[in-house]
Amino acid sequence: MKSLPEKVNAGIYYSLPVRPYIPAPLRCFNCQKFGHSKNSCDKEPTCVCGKALHVGTTCTEPVNCVNCGGEHFARSKNCPIFKEEAAIQKIKVLEKVPYVEAKRKVKASASPTFGSYATVAARNTSSTINIKEIITQMIPEIIKICTELIEKNKLNKSSLVTKPSPLITQPSTFPPQTRKVYTKPVTRTCASDSSTQSRDKRKASKSPSEEESDESPPQETEERKKKTKRKPGWPKGKPRKPPEYDSEQSSNTLPVVIN
Repeated sequence: MKSLPEKVNAGIYYSLPVRPYIPAPLRCFNCQKFGHSKNSCDKEPTCVCGKALHVGTTCTEPVNCVNCGGEHFARSKNCPIFKEEAAIQKIKVLEKVPYVEAKRKVKASASPTFGSYATVAARNTSSTINIKEIITQMIPEIIKICTELIEKNKLNKSSLVTKPSPLITQPSTFPPQTRKVYTKPVTRTCASDSSTQSRDKRKASKSPSEEESDESPPQETEERKKKTKRKPGWPKGKPRKPPEYDSEQSSNTLPVVIN
C-alpha cells in the first residue's frame, strides 16, 4: 500500500499538508454509549444528560454520564471513555489494525497498578476536583496572612521614618590626600634665551666709560653727522674743470671798474 504524500498542490499558489483521517469515536444516538451505532442498538432510548428521553424540554441537573458515571454530558470530550475511544481510533488508522486489536493495545498500554485508561482519567478528574476544594478552603487563611504581612511592613516603614538610625563614623585608614597644583609651563624659544644671555654678558663686561658712552649715544651721532656732511658738489652731467685751469683764469682776469 502506497504511503501518503506530505503535501498536495491545490492550484498554483497553494500547497496543503496531508495527514491520515482519524474518525471520531463511534457513539450510539439511542443509548449514548460508545462502540456501536443506533441501527444496531436494542436498548431503551436515553438523553445525553443520563435520564430518560425527554423531547422538547431542557435537561435538568444533576447531569450523569452513562459511560463513566461522571457529572458531565455523554457527548463531552472530557469524558475518560471518549478519550479512550479516540486513542483506539488513532491506533486503528495509523497502524492499520482492526478495532479489537487496537482496543487490546490501548488496554495493554495502561499501567496495571493504576488500572485502565478510563479509570486513570477518572482519578485525574477527581483529584483536580479535590485540589480545587482544598484551595477554596485555604483562601481565607492566605488572605489573613497577607494582611498581617502588609501591616508589619507599614509599621517597619513608620519606625524608619520616626527613628532614623544613627550614623556610625569610623576612622579612615587611608592617608590624607594632597592636592597637586599644576602650573602652566613657560615655553621660551632658543633664540630669545641666547639673546638675553648675550645681553647680560655684554653688560657685565663693559667698563664704566663705555657705559657712559652708551648712555649718551644721541649727541655723538649728531656730531658725526655734522663731520661727515658733504659739501654740495658739481651738478651731475657737467664736466669738472681741473684746478689748474681755475688758477690761471683767476690770474688773467683784470679788475673791472664800474663808474
